[in-house]
Amino acid sequence: MVGLLVFLCLAIGLVVGIRKNKAADVAAHEESFFAMDTYMTVTCYGRDGQEAAVAARNELERLDQLLSAVDSDSSLKNYSSDKSEILYLNQHESGQVGPEVTYMLELANTISERTDGAYDVTVAPLVELWGFTSGNYRVPSPEEITEALEKVDYSQIKIESLNSGQIGEADDADADSVTENHGTGDDAASYVFLGEGQRIGLGSIAKGYASAAASDLVRSQGIESAILSLGGNIQCVGTKPDGSLWKVGVRDPRDRNDQSKLMGTLMVSDLAVITSGTYERYFEGQDGRIFHHILDPKTGYPAENGMLSVTIVSQDAAMADALSTACFVLGPEGAVQYWRNFGCGSLSDNSQTDKDNEDNDDCEDTP
Repeated sequence: MVGLLVFLCLAIGLVVGIRKNKAADVAAHEESFFAMDTYMTVTCYGRDGQEAAVAARNELERLDQLLSAVDSDSSLKNYSSDKSEILYLNQHESGQVGPEVTYMLELANTISERTDGAYDVTVAPLVELWGFTSGNYRVPSPEEITEALEKVDYSQIKIESLNSGQIGEADDADADSVTENHGTGDDAASYVFLGEGQRIGLGSIAKGYASAAASDLVRSQGIESAILSLGGNIQCVGTKPDGSLWKVGVRDPRDRNDQSKLMGTLMVSDLAVITSGTYERYFEGQDGRIFHHILDPKTGYPAENGMLSVTIVSQDAAMADALSTACFVLGPEGAVQYWRNFGCGSLSDNSQTDKDNEDNDDCEDTP
């Protein structure tokens, strides 16, 4: 099943470890670590599983450094090519970026256009204002939010291909090309311009991109069975060693304290299962009100539309990551309408009509 699934719930209930798989008697090799502000576990099965798991960890840690928007190292003020391209852009409002950041920005811009700004990576100043970046949570004043909103506008991001010499925003045709190449071509680097005072954050797309990159690396090393758990992101490689489907638990978002309580399970292979939910990161105000981290780029406040969480299932992990946030902000009706307008699958599947979607057995939309 490839498509868009909108749940009032969240995913992830995988228990994996370094052990023998009883059904297939295949060793499981695990790497657990902290990156991209979350705990990650990579488990690869097979003879070369340990080497593949370590390679995946190294790749995820490399991407964490490349995409970080937080200056946790004072040396980052002296930018070099092996440091964060996002931090450099935020400090200088322009700069050259490699194919990976180019890909994510073009993908993000396309989703922003298709959702009329419900998804916007320039929301970073608001995220910082609420304290979700630093952990110093607070409710900003209306004046502070109004000031920060002046810097939130994805359309001000300009991307100049170093080959074409043209400056512009990513359109659907650009996104189709980038989706096919996954931003890995040597000719996909670009020069990026932000609006005055703007800052960007790719936290809503980075883990999806990273899980896809790491899973591709694992496959390239001959691994046919692996599972990557990146916080609210699950990336499945193939099936379980015994040939059965992976079982991914969908967490009940109504219970913030019990991570084991599930709404149901998904049976998948070679797919990404990615969730955004209100219980992932939140704080309680002085009046007892809960403020979560998924902000509406148009209001500057946490999105309030009855959604508790959104889970996206897709072969395109980067797109799924971004859409889990976008659909949360859009709300139930808006999320379903997005699916009807643009189909399910990768961004290149934008030629489907409503009838195509209704007749496609590989797509599901679950309210």
